[in-house]
Amino acid sequence: MRAIVFDMGGVLLPLEVRRCMDSFRRILGPRFDRLGLGSDGEGESVMAEYEGGKISTDEFVGRILSWCLPGTTSDDVRRAWTDMLTAVPAERMEFIKKLRAEGYRVFLLSNTNELHWDNVIRNTPDFPGCFEHTFLSHLEKLSKPDARFFRRVTEYIGVPSSDIIFVDDLAANRVGAEKCGWSTCESVEALASILKR
Repeated sequence: MRAIVFDMGGVLLPLEVRRCMDSFRRILGPRFDRLGLGSDGEGESVMAEYEGGKISTDEFVGRILSWCLPGTTSDDVRRAWTDMLTAVPAERMEFIKKLRAEGYRVFLLSNTNELHWDNVIRNTPDFPGCFEHTFLSHLEKLSKPDARFFRRVTEYIGVPSSDIIFVDDLAANRVGAEKCGWSTCESVEALASILKR
């Protein structure tokens, strides 16, 4: 194994989904269901467009703001959206640095968006520097589990796909990577166990 590719949210970065949802309930009121989280509703479509780089931050915020209770501001929407994020734990960053010191090439591959990425950097400024390169869906204009995203990363890394292991907590993303010849696991702990063998 020569290259390790990490997902961000749920793997390296703990997510406070409940806190985020509570914030959206406060500003959306009875229209909270419009987000459609987990049900491929209108909100999921807007979020997918945003993570895929198809709409700007202002467009994303504006569309959600149009569903909100009177008096809600764009700053309220931005705060609710970033309420799911925390700082990257120091032990995760130390783990990545240790892998690089051991000779592994380490990359980040994340379905994310401008607001979330800016918030991560604000909370943990040294995080991007842990990686040889970061592949972010909103900049690449591709999202996991699209095979084109995995092929693009493989081409950039420049090693056989069989030499890449991908750490992602979502089964659909792991399946997509495996179809492109990558090995996968679901957590940092699982990766550590594999590397010990």
